[in-house]
Amino acid sequence: MVKLFRKIVKTDLFKTSFLSSIANIIQIIAGFVVNKVIAVYIGAEGIALLGQFKNFTTGVTNFANGGIMNGIVKYIAESPKNNFHITRIISNSLLITFISSFLISGSLILFRNKLAEYIFSSTEYTYLILLLSATIILFALNSVLMSILNGLGQISRLVLVKISNSIVILFLTSLLSIFFHIKGALISVAISQSIVFFVSLTLVIKQKWNLSLFFRRFNFSTIKNLLSFSVMTIPNYIIIPFIRIQVRNYIIDTCSLKEAGYWDSMMNISKYYLTFITVPLSIYYLPKLSSINNASELRKEILTGYKVLLPVLFVVGATIYFFRKAIIHILFTRSFFPMEKLFLVQLIGDFFMIAAWLLAYLMIAKAKAKLYLSTQILFSILFYVLSVLYINAFGLIGVTYAYLTRYILFAFAMLIIFRNILINKPININK
Repeated sequence: MVKLFRKIVKTDLFKTSFLSSIANIIQIIAGFVVNKVIAVYIGAEGIALLGQFKNFTTGVTNFANGGIMNGIVKYIAESPKNNFHITRIISNSLLITFISSFLISGSLILFRNKLAEYIFSSTEYTYLILLLSATIILFALNSVLMSILNGLGQISRLVLVKISNSIVILFLTSLLSIFFHIKGALISVAISQSIVFFVSLTLVIKQKWNLSLFFRRFNFSTIKNLLSFSVMTIPNYIIIPFIRIQVRNYIIDTCSLKEAGYWDSMMNISKYYLTFITVPLSIYYLPKLSSINNASELRKEILTGYKVLLPVLFVVGATIYFFRKAIIHILFTRSFFPMEKLFLVQLIGDFFMIAAWLLAYLMIAKAKAKLYLSTQILFSILFYVLSVLYINAFGLIGVTYAYLTRYILFAFAMLIIFRNILINKPININK
């Protein structure tokens, strides 16, 4: 057992996980504080509205950067010492970001009333759509800066940026929620990342990058390669947030706004603890898979991921389940105790989700756009359909049944698709 532990500690994945955990811990602590403030000053109903706006913001802000963040990481990671290559990736990614942001900003202004009605079932919050349209370019640029650091493997600096971001969001969201309640919380969602951009920019300037890195000529092949990731980003950043808005609307219509808040709160708990898994995956795992062109090495890296991450995930999930009442009391208020029934199925679903994504990342790393797009659209729609069916049959807990079913089937699909790599069969992994 000791020998296995030492072996795990020596892996690059573990080292990266440990370093990124510093930022994760601070982010989670900040999230806990913000969550408590929101629960006290806004309540479950407000959390549901906040969830609606966060999902919408996620979709439009990632669309605003052209959906190329994973592409930036991949192509920079492939040649981290080739300055000409890096320059071309950065300058063309900025071009895509500026054009996309302009188009999205204009669309938000044009359809502001309809969007407010769709998200909040009221035009009372139309000003939030206008505020988001004005700050969206800064959201997008912040994502570009962090993707560049990730691709260059500058993990310590990326961790510093993430820590600074968490602290800024903590103070901004808490203060606005305390003084202005739901309106303040919603405003913080619309402006937080734009403020964070200036913090990120300050830290990146200290890197003393040559400004010529950011200003080079248009290159069609580079644009084409980066935009191929836009297709793969559509499910995660547009379809999935849209599906969540639809599911939440169905819970509101079928159950209540308060129960929709319980589901959002359960999803937030999953997000907090899964950060310890998903951040190392994006920082280490994606660049690593992108750089491997040998099927045997790829299989070894994937199996290492399973050996390192899944046991940890099981222990953490079990701990959260057994202390669920204390967690609800600490993170929320006593009025949130009805959400206790959601924990078991949700946590099992989280386990299968990570198990599936350890393989699914291959679709991003090897730019398998069509496969990625088709599977994500299929399983996102499946989640909505199952949610409707299970909520009708079981009430609110049905949405966690749908979540679990989705990821069991997704994990099974990934095993079938990538079975040749798992059995170490000689193949061309880039096809």
